[in-house]
Amino acid sequence: MSFLGGRTRKVTTYGKKQTRIISVHADLSPTRTTPPVSTSKMATPPRPPRMKKLSGDQACREPLTPLKATRVNVPKTPHTGLKQAGAPALKTPRGASDDPTLRQHVAKSAVRRRSVGSPRRADPPASHHSICKARGPLTPPRPVRGERNVEIEIVSSRLRHVSLDELSSSETALRSLLTCSTTKKIVPFSEAFTTPDFAKLLPSSMPPTVTKVGEASYSEVFSVGEGDCAVVVKVVPLLGKASYSTRGKAAASLPDCSAIPDVVREIEITRRMSQTPGGGFVEFLGAFVVEGAYPALLLDEWDTYRDEQGTESVRPDSFSSLQKYALIVLGNGGEDLESYRFENTRGWVQAAAVFWQVADGLARAETWTEFEHRDLHEGQILINDVEADPPAPIADYLDTRSTGVRATIIDFGLSRLDMPDQGAVYSTLPEEVYEGVGDQWDVYREQRDVVEAAGTWESFHPSTNVLWLHYLVGHLIHSTPTLRKPYARRGRRVAPKTPAQVRTELVRTRAEDAWAMLQEVLKALSKPSHDSKALDFSSAQNVMTWGRQQGWVL
Repeated sequence: MSFLGGRTRKVTTYGKKQTRIISVHADLSPTRTTPPVSTSKMATPPRPPRMKKLSGDQACREPLTPLKATRVNVPKTPHTGLKQAGAPALKTPRGASDDPTLRQHVAKSAVRRRSVGSPRRADPPASHHSICKARGPLTPPRPVRGERNVEIEIVSSRLRHVSLDELSSSETALRSLLTCSTTKKIVPFSEAFTTPDFAKLLPSSMPPTVTKVGEASYSEVFSVGEGDCAVVVKVVPLLGKASYSTRGKAAASLPDCSAIPDVVREIEITRRMSQTPGGGFVEFLGAFVVEGAYPALLLDEWDTYRDEQGTESVRPDSFSSLQKYALIVLGNGGEDLESYRFENTRGWVQAAAVFWQVADGLARAETWTEFEHRDLHEGQILINDVEADPPAPIADYLDTRSTGVRATIIDFGLSRLDMPDQGAVYSTLPEEVYEGVGDQWDVYREQRDVVEAAGTWESFHPSTNVLWLHYLVGHLIHSTPTLRKPYARRGRRVAPKTPAQVRTELVRTRAEDAWAMLQEVLKALSKPSHDSKALDFSSAQNVMTWGRQQGWVL
């Protein structure tokens, strides 16, 4: 996947307008445990670039149990004649008679086997075996009675002690994925949404409605269920045995797959962040491993989405019936920030609520698990409308009943956090990211400068969260089409007389206050750290402390 300018493919996990910059899984890499005695750390390598077809070096499936070792000693028969002119090559076994009833018989010659510890003696001079013609099939000579085949016993002993670590890496990775999944076995893809374990995630017993709602570089995203009770399912093809059914398609037009260890890492991190005290991060509901042809229902929804919204993905019918997938089930967080349409009357109140809810979530995650998102652009924030109270002066922008929206942070592919019993988990950004043009690309470069000046990518640098909060407030003010600057009042203010006039004046005042507040936040976060008037914004926690001092949040 390219990360440069117009060639950058921008998609998001959910939403109609795809704006994702970094692919959902492409940025995944194996976790890294911090050794207690080492002071020199090296980042795990970034996820390999998007693949258009399975690589040819996939490990084959290994037998799970050792085979019984046997050995038959059949001496080779010497060549006794030349091929007749004009006869086809190897029409009969070499050295055999044209008469099918004649076979060469080699006189049995006992060969004493040496013990393991005895030194090897020089081989005796070669001797000629007496060869005679015999009618009937050849019976292989039996081994000498009383002698042990030591080599076979050694090999058999080793095979009996083969552990899981010596099995195929793909089999071991699949076992690891099943271990962290809701169901510990592979389910047929056609039955995935009707299994008892999946049915527990839906409040209704009726057959679920399936709709495609988004796409990513390495997955398709579907809504399963009805209305607000629906869940989001990411369908992630797994990289494994060559299971494409190309049907004459070019290699460049094949769907992308994800390495199983990357999917395991995503599941573990998403589960961890969904447990953040106070919420604010996408809810992890479960994971399943399925196998089989892509269901026709999902393909129909894929076609409908392509016709209505357009697509940059490859139709997933190229996979064969042997393909395996991971289904990651998440809570429905709503629509992504770039696609979300703010209301005309309370749009600025909603925007202010989104900013402070995101800042609050980051602040709590910093304290709980030393979390840095490191890729918090507008495609990684979901907005969901909630029931709101009648308009009233805003005392706390974290109060969803006053603002009518709830923000959720998603996608932790480039994030840094501490995992229990694993230490720091992190990723380094691809170098191509730093060559892009635009506000978002500027943040990547500033983030790199902060990290490399203070330490390593493995270390905790909460100031990167502040960089993304600065980007967020700037995007809300300058780059959101449905948010317009409140118009200036003309003439003297006239006291409202009717209830309708009172309500209109209150709505207008709330919008003006929210817009002015965001302007002040942008100004404060824009000041360079060396400015004597700059505040200490070294973390999202500092931003929240300042917001409370200003009376904007409680």
